[in-house]
Amino acid sequence: MSGMHLISALDLRHTTGDTRSLSRRYAQGELVRVRKGVYAAKDEWVSLAPWERYLQTVRAVNLELPQSTFCLNTAAVLWDLELLAVPRYVHLSGASRGHTGRRQPTTSAAPDRSGRTGITHVTAYGTHRHLGYTASVQRGGLLVTPLPDTVIHVLARESFAAGVVLADHVISNRRVSGPRVTRTNCSRRLPSSRRPPAGAGWPGC
Repeated sequence: MSGMHLISALDLRHTTGDTRSLSRRYAQGELVRVRKGVYAAKDEWVSLAPWERYLQTVRAVNLELPQSTFCLNTAAVLWDLELLAVPRYVHLSGASRGHTGRRQPTTSAAPDRSGRTGITHVTAYGTHRHLGYTASVQRGGLLVTPLPDTVIHVLARESFAAGVVLADHVISNRRVSGPRVTRTNCSRRLPSSRRPPAGAGWPGC
């Protein structure tokens, strides 16, 4: 991740006792509200590439909802695995029944005198809460599902093409961090309907 600075209203309140400066800077168009109580400089936010903006949104969700466990494609991103596209949602595990499902993005900016926010062209990311996926490990200061679990869960949900890209990367020598995952380990844990046929030559799990 880049060294972009996210501003937590809670942290600011603890250090200064006052968060009115955030409201003022937001109203003046200097800040973007990434998530509830989490802000970023608008010029920096707009300049980010989509993958980096997604990662910063994940960080913002963690500031808003401390000790969240990230799962599925979000965990894959945090494990530095290859995906075909930026995920549309930040995936969170361990939701209780009645609290699962998708929530739309909350990223916003104050409009200027012409009514423009300056971020309408910028993709924002909502959250998707899931039952299960409760096991977690530390990765870059965040809680994520373990790498083998992450791979299996993503492969079980993704298209064949996306699965090939992910599986090929996770067992390859190109991956420079995280525990080793083998094709055999993955294949044994995949649902039978998602396993490649014997001799199919699928370069993955």
